[in-house]
Amino acid sequence: MIGEIIDSLSQLRLSITPRNKLGYTNLNIYCEDFFKEIINIIEEINLINLNQEKPNYPGIDLGDKNARVAYQITTDKSTSKVKETLTNISSKDKELYDDFYIFIIGEKQGQYTLKNKYLEIANEINFDKKDNIIDLNYIYKKTTSLSLDNLEKVYTLIKRDLMRVQAELEIPDVNNNYENEIFKYLEKRTYSKPKNSIKLFNFLMGDFPKKGHYWPGIEDFLDEVEFHKDMIKFYNKLKSLPRITREFYSVLLKESTSSADDSYYKINYAKIKRFFSLSQNIINEELNLLEEERLIYFEEINYSYYICFDGIMEKEYFYHYLKKFLEKNDVRFKIVFVNLDFNQFAKKLTARKDAGLTN
Repeated sequence: MIGEIIDSLSQLRLSITPRNKLGYTNLNIYCEDFFKEIINIIEEINLINLNQEKPNYPGIDLGDKNARVAYQITTDKSTSKVKETLTNISSKDKELYDDFYIFIIGEKQGQYTLKNKYLEIANEINFDKKDNIIDLNYIYKKTTSLSLDNLEKVYTLIKRDLMRVQAELEIPDVNNNYENEIFKYLEKRTYSKPKNSIKLFNFLMGDFPKKGHYWPGIEDFLDEVEFHKDMIKFYNKLKSLPRITREFYSVLLKESTSSADDSYYKINYAKIKRFFSLSQNIINEELNLLEEERLIYFEEINYSYYICFDGIMEKEYFYHYLKKFLEKNDVRFKIVFVNLDFNQFAKKLTARKDAGLTN
């Protein structure tokens, strides 16, 4: 964990140098809060963000009145920034806090020279330019001596929030766009909402059974319009899921195996872990999300997940029919469950016939 923490924070250092060269030294409250939480954990204090109480609080950004300690958080490592900070520490601040630190996101200078009034202020508040100006190296060193509990807290915080902090530290291009802006990662909306579900319905009720096959429960599918409404519900449910979750679900569906009578499909948890080159935490997150959406459920007795469409398609054998249709028509699972092209189940309508199925 220590190595991952250091590597992750080192990524921030790579963002700082070009920012400072171009004059981007301001931080928003989100970045300040990120480092506030890290310092709170490693120092076991309770800093609050003073800029939330009073915007652009001068001199310091974070303070803990009980521990009587305050911090300025900055990417600017210059002597002029240190002088500016010392000058802006007010008489009230000196009453509330005994120790003042300047935390530099990046690496501090090799030395700082304070003279005249700046040296007087530093002496007045016991500000040592060697010990009270700290940087990421300080965090690295403190991390190595943390208790396991606090180490896990720092690790969890960084894993959760680092990507957002890095995004906040990005420099816009000439068009004021950012390399990792979220609009680049928004899923392209190429969904095809089904105009009808006639091809699938006919497959269930006519084409396949007429060839001498009888499927248990087939009599449940008697109404073409109601069947299509269920398909719309299924489509909307999938559409509400993140794309990566739909990809995960698609693999579960494809790799699930049926019972002897085709009444249910399941996939063993151990098998799931072998299919995905993902961490166990991510796998469990995806499974939990699908359970919450009532698209799978877990049976501890055989340590397996079962496919279900609870509250959507209440017909017991629906997935059996759906899978048979996809296989018979050579339709890739990804096309339906990830790309959401439900028109694979539809056929073109003529005139006003079947108009009620287009809603």
